[in-house]
Amino acid sequence: MIKIKILTKDYLMKKYVENKKSSLQIAKDLDCNKTTILNYLKKYNIKRRNIDKYSKILIKKVLIQEYIKNTKSIYKLAKEWKCGATTIIRYLNKYNIKIRTISKSIKGKNHWNYGKTGKDCPNFKGKKTVRGYVLLYVPTHPYVTSIGYVREHRLVIETYLGRYLKPEEIVHHINRKRNDNRLKNLYLFKNKQSHTAYETLKREYPNLIKNLKSNLRDIKCISNK
Repeated sequence: MIKIKILTKDYLMKKYVENKKSSLQIAKDLDCNKTTILNYLKKYNIKRRNIDKYSKILIKKVLIQEYIKNTKSIYKLAKEWKCGATTIIRYLNKYNIKIRTISKSIKGKNHWNYGKTGKDCPNFKGKKTVRGYVLLYVPTHPYVTSIGYVREHRLVIETYLGRYLKPEEIVHHINRKRNDNRLKNLYLFKNKQSHTAYETLKREYPNLIKNLKSNLRDIKCISNK
């Protein structure tokens, strides 16, 4: 414990102002907390030194240009200026510059995976799930998506039939589970109209469709090879 009598205004003026010791150094000398020193500096109206080396760099004009116009993220700016992200945030708040949400900050070209597809993407695992459907990366397939993926259930039927499915052909999951791509769970409709007709019958005649499902599991796939 330090003696309060030591922390007089004269003492702090000599150590902090004349000798230019930092509040942390003074705290170590007196074996106390830095906050205690800061409180006494405030109590004696001793002006604190500005030790923020970024005050001349992170001016409002620069932040508006880099953060708003160039849409650089807070973490990218922190890396460029070799400071912490909290320092950037503090100055953005100081100048009343609205901070973007995380989703907006990594949108488009600012996203770390921007322009990377397939094997170039660090998260690439050969497959992914979209809205419950399993997609496989098969860039050589004639009916791939723009980034080289094909729905697995279509590939399963194509392997069984020995041919590529036509774009208008629809593969139906009998048990309604989109990620269950076992051959016995798939049924091929020749077009969207046929599939829609099936769904209509299902709503109007549920018992009939219930019996049809049992047959579909045995049939596996009705189509000409």
